Amino acid sequence: MLITDVRVATADVSEAARFYREVLELPVALSPGAATVAVGRSTITLFDTPGSNESNHFAFTIPRNRFRAATEWLSPRVELMSWDDGETELRLSEPWNSESVYFRGPDGIILELITRQHLHNATDDPFTSAQLLCVSEVGLSTPDVSQAFSDIRRVLGVETFAGESPDFTTAGDQNGLLILVTEGRPWFPTDDVGASTRSLAVSVGGVSPGVVSSAGGWTVVGTS
Repeated sequence: MLITDVRVATADVSEAARFYREVLELPVALSPGAATVAVGRSTITLFDTPGSNESNHFAFTIPRNRFRAATEWLSPRVELMSWDDGETELRLSEPWNSESVYFRGPDGIILELITRQHLHNATDDPFTSAQLLCVSEVGLSTPDVSQAFSDIRRVLGVETFAGESPDFTTAGDQNGLLILVTEGRPWFPTDDVGASTRSLAVSVGGVSPGVVSSAGGWTVVGTS
């Protein structure tokens, strides 16, 4: 599954666009009341919603062999988020087989750079923003995780990636994941930033065509 576009509300589209353009050095196209950020093969469409206070999570895949270079590139630009006794790097075994760092973006969004060792995307090029290859995770909060995943599986033909639970279920594969969480559940690595994604619209490819909408307000649109 490929995440092609994420449409997300922002309290200040100019400030959000500045972050992606100046801090992460990603291409940004401005239009009245909106901005489109190019992240490799994905886009993030920001639309101006004054007073918006949603809490989201996105992950950007980077080449599997560039974690250290990516961290060195990122750390002067933002404050890396930490947990436990100052840990700033997360390593997960199967099925993830990944390394991650986390940082805050516009509107307090929890952003992540992640390597996925199962993907054949290694490179020896110097690390730049061009190695943010795609949006590969989008968090979706919902009043009923089990029902939301059931709808996604039925309509889009997408299976779970790392199992199901009542408050956390992943849908998709190494290329693209929808992270379904109970509304208000804290986004890792925080213990107080509760998930809230009421105005989010996600476009995904490589699935059965269809539309899934949540009682929480978000929409996922699938194309083959």
